Amino acid sequence: MAQTIINDRYPKFVADQVLTEKSLNQMFGYLEEQQRLTRTTLIGIGIMCGMKVRPSDDGNSLTITHGVGVTSKGYLVPFPETTYTFYNDKFSAEQELVYPPFVDANGKQKFPLYLLHNNGAAEIKKPISKSFLEDKAVVVFVELLKVDNKNCDPDSCDDKGCTIEVTHRPLLVDLKNLGDLIYGADKENPFLHEAGCIEWPALKMPRYNVPSTYILNSEMVLKNFLKIMDRDFILTIEKTLKAAYQSLGYYIEDEFPNNPFSGLANNFSFLYDGSLTIQQLLFVQYYYDFFSDVLLAYEELRQMCNDCLAICCPNEQLFPRHLILGNAIPVSDEFRHHWIQSPAFSCNCCSEGRIRFLLKKIAVMIQKLDLPKNIFNDRKNGAEVKITPSSYGNLPLSDKAIPYY
Repeated sequence: MAQTIINDRYPKFVADQVLTEKSLNQMFGYLEEQQRLTRTTLIGIGIMCGMKVRPSDDGNSLTITHGVGVTSKGYLVPFPETTYTFYNDKFSAEQELVYPPFVDANGKQKFPLYLLHNNGAAEIKKPISKSFLEDKAVVVFVELLKVDNKNCDPDSCDDKGCTIEVTHRPLLVDLKNLGDLIYGADKENPFLHEAGCIEWPALKMPRYNVPSTYILNSEMVLKNFLKIMDRDFILTIEKTLKAAYQSLGYYIEDEFPNNPFSGLANNFSFLYDGSLTIQQLLFVQYYYDFFSDVLLAYEELRQMCNDCLAICCPNEQLFPRHLILGNAIPVSDEFRHHWIQSPAFSCNCCSEGRIRFLLKKIAVMIQKLDLPKNIFNDRKNGAEVKITPSSYGNLPLSDKAIPYY
């Protein structure tokens, strides 16, 4: 469900008018709703900056860094940097203002919620431990609690109504229950749940022979290429591309139902485990070019998402009053409510078709790699050597020629 307007009218006050609570609440409701709609439709939703999860080395404390975010219903969530050492496993979301993502239709809480705190005098203060954090995700909940004001005091017994207390609660949720928070409201539209490309790492191909060394023979020329393509380097590429597929893979799952980047390091293990054949060694500079092209294709996808990814009229039920910050012990493929801006700030050049094309291109590049070519058989069969003009410099890979491999 897109953003809806509930308060579509407001009172116009006149002289000598009898002022009622209905008029005041109607005015507040109109202005407050307009403010929330402005944030979600014209600015964006998700975690704008900060609010990173930082567990201590021993796992006995958890820090949430300073930051700010906006929920899908427009609630502003500023958060000061705070370190927590205790949790309360009796926290209840069964409050006056029921929150459906946490509470079912019968008013019962769907799953356990653990309130983080650092109050040593609290009645319930269980110490945080690394084993406890391992299967937890961190959520900030905008709690709206209705509190009746005390009517009688020494000066007056007039009815003072009630107050809505707004509190930003840091909670832990079991990872097995996180899916209910992520997909519970809008399972049909996964586009709204993808990770923000702004937090994807920028990967650059290391330059050849930097820092400079003396190259005295052809063997050293080839070994300098292999020195770059070591196990850690290829594993980093595999890990990054797998995470990209986990975020956007539903666009190409009809052709690639399984992650096409799994096992990348194993498939190219001959480059670093000593099993390289003579023919593979002769083509080692083309393997270098191949990985360079893969990273250029990935960077094109990352940059496009950073510049263009936006949502017009986001579904207000995605995360109405909560923000998921990530795992209590961070991992690379964790879920987080990344910032997704309004189209007012985008470049208007992003489309789901373009995302599909760029992600599929990376998968096909790896799938269709044809190295090493048997140049001797090619010559016997009369294959022609073709030279394709291309472009160099700071250009996206899409503007360059397709390599012969």
